[in-house]
Amino acid sequence: MTSKIALLYTGGTIGMSEDSLSKRLVPVDFGHLFDQIPELKKLEVDISFYQLWEPIDSSDMQPHHWVILAEKVEELYQDYDGFVILHGTDTMAYTASALSFMLKNLSKPVILTGSQLPIGTLRTDGKENIISAVEIAAAKENGKPVVPEVCIYFEYKLLRGNRSSKLSTEHFDAFKSPNYPALAEAGVKITYNYPYIDTQRFGNLELATRFSNRVSSFKLYPGFDARIIDHLLEADLSDAIIIEGYGSGNIGKHQQLRSVLQKWVDAEKLLLVSSQCVLGSVFLEKYESGAGLKALNAISTEDLTFEASLTKIMLALGSSENAKEAGQKFKGNWAGEQAIG
Repeated sequence: MTSKIALLYTGGTIGMSEDSLSKRLVPVDFGHLFDQIPELKKLEVDISFYQLWEPIDSSDMQPHHWVILAEKVEELYQDYDGFVILHGTDTMAYTASALSFMLKNLSKPVILTGSQLPIGTLRTDGKENIISAVEIAAAKENGKPVVPEVCIYFEYKLLRGNRSSKLSTEHFDAFKSPNYPALAEAGVKITYNYPYIDTQRFGNLELATRFSNRVSSFKLYPGFDARIIDHLLEADLSDAIIIEGYGSGNIGKHQQLRSVLQKWVDAEKLLLVSSQCVLGSVFLEKYESGAGLKALNAISTEDLTFEASLTKIMLALGSSENAKEAGQKFKGNWAGEQAIG
């Protein structure tokens, strides 16, 4: 039976082509997708195209766009076997992380892809990315989707969405999954990494759409002035902060910073600690200064990407009565975004 795939277009580099007269990049009409990528006809997949808004640069992506995307997936859920979202690369990992948390009990593929070069250029990586993303979204074994997850497909690799980050502005393999293996790799054939694919999804699809933007983040550096956090507290602009510490979550013995963080948690606000390192996990008790953070009830982001940490705490705050409740929710493993144990 032919699989039905919904292609949702949001904007980004992939949707551009060079105008023959002005030589400027202009949006492609994806309503004529098969004209752009005739190879798709060979997949024997029934593809429908949806443009949810006027195409935007992904740097303009906001939580309300995530809600529109999630609601569209829910609306079309019974009519399609899988979904491919065409998205700009700059915030793709944020969107993938958010959708993985928003689409509860997801049992169908939602694959985000894009390109580093516009679809209309000679050396574009966009065609292969779209073709393989559609093939993966349509793939079934024993009548069930092979990859019922929110994923990013880019440059021959399928990555769990909430484990991914953009690490290159120039290379075609722009995305990496630092702390989790790729779910599939495309070569002569698509090879799936079955032990790492989450197929244990049960129940009806449910949406979580309440985000709170009362979250701030700070990257520590030598000379960091902690008074900025004090100002944030006085203005009551955030309910949670993410501190990107050194190494395994080390913040040093900076007395000014520790004093401000104490005031922050005394005000019943959340303190999350992540690492500036891409690989590995936060381990607050490894050094003396980290142990002090445990005394402040700081929450370790473990091995989460920054994108996953941010979108997860935004949803946790949006769906909770208070910061304490949100903090407890955040510690749970929602969609395979962190190591267990």
